[in-house]
Amino acid sequence: MNTLPILKNVLQTFADLELAVLVGRQENEEATTASDWDSALRWKNNVDRLLILQQTEVLKQGIADAMHIHKGQIDFIDMTQARLAMRAVIVEEGVILKGEDTLAWSHFLTQTWYATGVFSSRKLENATYDSVAFRFVAANEHPDHDTLNTFRKRFLKDIEGLMVQVLLIAHALGVAKLGNVALDGS
Repeated sequence: MNTLPILKNVLQTFADLELAVLVGRQENEEATTASDWDSALRWKNNVDRLLILQQTEVLKQGIADAMHIHKGQIDFIDMTQARLAMRAVIVEEGVILKGEDTLAWSHFLTQTWYATGVFSSRKLENATYDSVAFRFVAANEHPDHDTLNTFRKRFLKDIEGLMVQVLLIAHALGVAKLGNVALDGS
């Protein structure tokens, strides 16, 4: 039985849910009838936390009813709180159930990409072949490392200004926090 359409239908009824990604055994077809249904969720930023808790329980019951499974077999991961290793699993192995072509998904991929600490032009080039997140941000293109390096050198000042603008917009939207970062180069 193909369960993805059933899950997608349940998720579409939750307007405040931005992203939902199926991860774990259910997505990679290693599941048994006793396997958990693990999904990573991201709710809209402007939703009250108490309402999110309530909606999460309603969602869990809705999935249990639709899939004819026990509610205890459903686990949710908060995408906003996930650490880098979990974020990588979500991006690389997950099946997107809701929000694939949205700014929220693009933001999640970009945030995961930068969090990996890959800055070498050769590593960036390789990542556009190996990583879904890098491939998405690169629009499924595979720029040569020389091209990436030349681009960075040529547009460094412009990129710095754009990054400041992006950070200010992200802060205004509530998707980023601004503060001080100290680096020790020793």
